[in-house]
Amino acid sequence: MLKENHKINSEIIHNFYKIEKNIIKEYNKRNYILWVARCETWKRPELFIDLVEKNPDKNFLMISPRKK
Repeated sequence: MLKENHKINSEIIHNFYKIEKNIIKEYNKRNYILWVARCETWKRPELFIDLVEKNPDKNFLMISPRKK
């Protein structure tokens, strides 16, 4: 699409970790709102926390390494 739309050459680097289809199906059954990122100020993780607090009927999952 880069070549077709923007005249930019690119190379596809495929994921080296193979995910089995049965694992994908297992994860598709989960119902939650996901946030994945570092807890950096500019990423504003507090907005996700606010969203959690305002929606107690929903399930949330936050994945983040500790800030160094």
